[in-house]
Amino acid sequence: MVFTYELRMVMKRLLAGDVDAFQGFYINTVNDMYFHTKLVIGNDEETARMMVKIYKAMFINLERLDKPENTTKWYNDILYQHLVDWVNVNCANQLIGEENGEYDEYPGVEEYVRGTNTLNESEVANLAASFINTLDPVHALTGLAYFYDGFEDADLEKYLQCDIDVVKTRVKYARKQISMYSLEFCKANDYESARVDNNLLLLGYVLIFNEVKLSNIEGLYAAICDALQ
Repeated sequence: MVFTYELRMVMKRLLAGDVDAFQGFYINTVNDMYFHTKLVIGNDEETARMMVKIYKAMFINLERLDKPENTTKWYNDILYQHLVDWVNVNCANQLIGEENGEYDEYPGVEEYVRGTNTLNESEVANLAASFINTLDPVHALTGLAYFYDGFEDADLEKYLQCDIDVVKTRVKYARKQISMYSLEFCKANDYESARVDNNLLLLGYVLIFNEVKLSNIEGLYAAICDALQ
């Protein structure tokens, strides 16, 4: 989430007791929250239910925010807690498999394949974005925290609730998987193999963020208000 001047002013009003400012908070954060929850959960209805649940938790836990400048940390604390809880419930078999080493073997990626055509960086980022959308929820959530939000190691452990070595294993697996898919695309379409590094992965996430917008913003806010009754 980008902490803008507009969001700072909204949070200042909200912390001063102006509950009507919560709608402003919602408007300033809804696209970011939709992007995170949608990428992890996928299903539109389940994503909407989760967003209502998260915004309700944020409203109830406003006392945990001491000043506007700490909004991003407070927001991420609640957002990632709910997403991790969802993953723990809905991806239990995958997490057990992870503990048993099923994801220790990374997808193989050839070093270089020469093709007739080449892709520029923008095209590679678009290609990466299409494969980011195919990641399973565990690796999707880890990719958001690592590539998009850019958390430091301590925050990665806190937000993902696992050891940093586990996080790095997930990151490496996700990166290799996306690179493998990209290579297969290049080979199938006679492109020179494209290197998908962290910067292009970040750009891929940004491209997804720019395209994924919640269509029923007013309706979801109404559902949040109903949940707070």
